[in-house]
Amino acid sequence: MTFSILWSLLSSIPFPSSQAQAATPWLTPLARIAVEHAEIPTYDPDTNCAFVAAGHHVVMIHVGGGDDACVMRTIDVVAAAGLPEQVEGEISHVAIDPRGRGFFAATVIPSERSSMPGRVVFVSTRTARVLSAVWVGFQPDGCAFSADGTKLVVVNEGEPTILPGTPAAVVDPPGSISVVDLSGIAVGRDLTKLRQRASTTYFVGGPDVDASALRIHPFHARSPGLDLEPESVVIHEQRAFVTFQENSALGVFDLDARAWRALVPLAPMARVCDVSDRDGGAHVDAAIEAWPMPDQIAVASVPAQGGGERIVLVVANEGDDRGDVFEATSPLSDSARIADLRARGRIADSVPTTLDRLKVDAHHGDRDCDGVIERPLALGARSVSILDARTLELLGDTGSAFEQWMARECPTLFNADAKDGAPKLDARSDDAGPEPEGVRTLRYDGRTYAITTLERPGALALIDLTQPCEPRVLGVACVASDGDFAPEGLTIVAAEDSPTGEPLVIVAYEGSGTVVVHRLTLPRHD
Repeated sequence: MTFSILWSLLSSIPFPSSQAQAATPWLTPLARIAVEHAEIPTYDPDTNCAFVAAGHHVVMIHVGGGDDACVMRTIDVVAAAGLPEQVEGEISHVAIDPRGRGFFAATVIPSERSSMPGRVVFVSTRTARVLSAVWVGFQPDGCAFSADGTKLVVVNEGEPTILPGTPAAVVDPPGSISVVDLSGIAVGRDLTKLRQRASTTYFVGGPDVDASALRIHPFHARSPGLDLEPESVVIHEQRAFVTFQENSALGVFDLDARAWRALVPLAPMARVCDVSDRDGGAHVDAAIEAWPMPDQIAVASVPAQGGGERIVLVVANEGDDRGDVFEATSPLSDSARIADLRARGRIADSVPTTLDRLKVDAHHGDRDCDGVIERPLALGARSVSILDARTLELLGDTGSAFEQWMARECPTLFNADAKDGAPKLDARSDDAGPEPEGVRTLRYDGRTYAITTLERPGALALIDLTQPCEPRVLGVACVASDGDFAPEGLTIVAAEDSPTGEPLVIVAYEGSGTVVVHRLTLPRHD
């Protein structure tokens, strides 16, 4: 597809007007708690406490009535994880037991992440005592319980370590998932009897899986399985849905059969976005195609045509790269500015020079294999996508709505880099723009919503998913204006579980080192 045709198609897409999407304020901060390295929160309705992954620790916050939230204790999970002496660790994720048995799970990544498997640690929500720990795969990056609490699924990213040398050496463990059998756990104290045999790790592969069809780095062309990096997981019934961010793919693991059933490539998407960090602000007008490259994933139920319910998957298309091929020494680097590719004769003359600041995939998009990229592909679709959980069919996508909203409602934070404080306007337009990262869903008053974190500019977006083929962005809260930077993970407390009787949103802001309890105000529908 030529760029003129692509632009013609994209310019015909009707973006909702400001008037059509006007909404009352939907997010109100109730309490702000200082938590250094805050990353992922989870909430336990039985104790009215949030548990937050924060560096070496899990911080226990009593939510109270929302406006009086406070830190109750800091739990040194890493020290109790059973790592070898002198090996440090970091908490990457936490998840609360859905059956109310009085414990949470925390995944621990050892500092020797490419040569030592990680751990999952189970901790009492009432006493903060570590109940048990088991080994899992390399670099556990997320986890989720099955609804019945009989299984915990851990995604092990298996990122490579690059060792210095000429040429540089690569230690790249395989990505995997681990399934921890909790079927014999009736109450939390039963975990003290949990043994290592309860944890089984599965590498990505099998007769139903073809990794060669995915976005695979040329370095791993002959062993594509080593390039696969599971990122996030959600479970519906007995299927675990796994995102592969760097590979722009989605996998399905059958928990009954303990086998991979699918590994589906997520195709590049047509986008209109701001592609330059040097154009003086918000200019959402460039046509490009982009790999989705999803980070976090959630599941939701929406009304189906003809009655009943339809289960959908909701993914945040953040984007990621492994370094600039012209700057990094790593043999796995995979991105480059179009201008740098052009200077080396690796970009077709048909690609407009107005795209030159954009960073794109340096290894894909060469249609005729002549060493020249005719179809540059950006890294990250800057959107949230909705897929059918049964067929994995793409139903809808928010397109350019996040950038449109930011440009209109909070232009001083447009595609800003606010991760380390003092927002730098437009600084991320040449990368992945707003970077949707965390996503959670909620059913309320007969409608289905999602909230996603926009990491770099410091914002949260509210999306109505009730019609999944036409998701509507209802509002963007520019939280960086309040000093809360780099929202990473979030959890939504449903009204029936909330101490206030109305929905709450608890967000971990890694950049500012804060955890904020927000009141969520959703529109009523007659």
